[in-house]
Amino acid sequence: MKKKKIDKIKSFISTGWGNKPVKTKYKRRKPYYGRGQGRGLGIGAGRGGHLNSPSLAYKAIHGKEPKQYLPGKSVHPQKLWNGIPVDKELKTKWVKKLNTMKNIEMRGSCAGHDPDRTSYVVFRLKPGKDKYAKKVAARLNKMPGIYSISDVGREGRPRIVAASKTYHGKKDWEKWWDKLPDKIDKSVSNLNGNNK
Repeated sequence: MKKKKIDKIKSFISTGWGNKPVKTKYKRRKPYYGRGQGRGLGIGAGRGGHLNSPSLAYKAIHGKEPKQYLPGKSVHPQKLWNGIPVDKELKTKWVKKLNTMKNIEMRGSCAGHDPDRTSYVVFRLKPGKDKYAKKVAARLNKMPGIYSISDVGREGRPRIVAASKTYHGKKDWEKWWDKLPDKIDKSVSNLNGNNK
């Protein structure tokens, strides 16, 4: 293939199954191969070698990728909130508050079901604020009960995970979800300032 054609292909990122590609300034870690298993991209790697949300949450907590693949689609009972499937255990007030925050775009969540698949949310900053993703993850990581990292997702933009070691049925589970929206709001406030 000619170099010009390869560069043109690399400058586009697929946004999902059947969607049109979107131009982005972020470079992918690996070229698109479809599902990552068996291609040397890591057990949690999905499209384009990126970790899916449950694997990203696991990595935030444990500092390494999971030994077994954690599927992105939940097999646990779900309910619809504004046409979006969410875990049935999540209270509507939590989902509403997270999805109406003005500085973030929610990308995924899990109520938490076992020690490997714990509670988490994945979000992006609003367009134009992508350069602050690592700063926000560092702020969240300093907060008690939150494990956070940032990486570039399938759409070529930084995403942030806020994860916990708790899951549905543990005594601190509700308290974690009650406080999470305020902690995220605090972490994304004053991004242009010198707040560390």
